Amino acid sequence: MECRRFRITLISANDLPAVQDSGKTRVYAKVSLDGKRKTEKRTPADKEGQINPRWNFTLWYKVAEALIQQEDVNIAIKLYAENNLRDKYVGELNLPLKNLFDNGLTAEKVSYALEHKSSDASFSKGTLQMSYSFGEKIIVKNLAGWKKAADYGATILLKGTCLLVFGFVVEEEDDVGDHDVLVKP
Repeated sequence: MECRRFRITLISANDLPAVQDSGKTRVYAKVSLDGKRKTEKRTPADKEGQINPRWNFTLWYKVAEALIQQEDVNIAIKLYAENNLRDKYVGELNLPLKNLFDNGLTAEKVSYALEHKSSDASFSKGTLQMSYSFGEKIIVKNLAGWKKAADYGATILLKGTCLLVFGFVVEEEDDVGDHDVLVKP
């Protein structure tokens, strides 16, 4: 299956609505493709920025080329403020992946207006600064479930043996770690 690596760096947000009654606002972001839970990733909460959080946090996805070319596939970014009882919704941004791709393979520090949606109304409040890039096309093997499990088990066994015998583990050059999520149609 043809895929591309998609890197998105959430840099910061500005002028967010104040959603906390008291205390510090600690804002974090959840990022997903089309709101699908299996693709969801989260930034750490910013402890200092209040309504102007700074993250400079990078997330990686492997996205099927077919999905990038579809008009209706969005990158969803939702901001929340940590709260003792229940985290509070701050705002969101939904961007068609195809539009990002069509605007260029790389964009450094672009700003988008955030939308705050509630049951009563929807309004703009605050901005989100981010950068992104799409890598070159790569071929990803579409393995059956049992084959994936066997490959994963063999990898763990090999890495464990290397760690035990040599005291270190050699990582694959193409491996971007557990934060690399394959998203396919």
